Amino acid sequence: MEVDFSAFDNSGSGPIKVPGFNGLDQYVEGVGSDGTRRFIHALDNPRHWPMRATAREIAMLRCMERMTDKPRWHHDIFVQDILSEWKVEASNADWKISDQAWTWCVQELQDKARDFVDTGRVVVK
Repeated sequence: MEVDFSAFDNSGSGPIKVPGFNGLDQYVEGVGSDGTRRFIHALDNPRHWPMRATAREIAMLRCMERMTDKPRWHHDIFVQDILSEWKVEASNADWKISDQAWTWCVQELQDKARDFVDTGRVVVK
């Protein structure tokens, strides 16, 4: 699929038009700087710098930061009773944490917790 970069708009001057939003296919592929085909993301194309995030994405990052600041987060992220408490905290802290956003945050942190147990580090990508 040929990519028409002029269709993208994350300027804030109108509706966001990036893959997956406002009628743009979320599975848009492009050619990376190394010549391989991949999904479009802001880090591969200097035209998209500085990278901008939506308000919900920023809220999700803050939510995940608050959770990883908790002692034993890497164990507690798998305990449903604790997750229920954390969800209430997250929802009270920011209305932008929808059920779908919450699920995404939990799944991402569960993956990171597994890596943390093995490496002792949390990698932020």
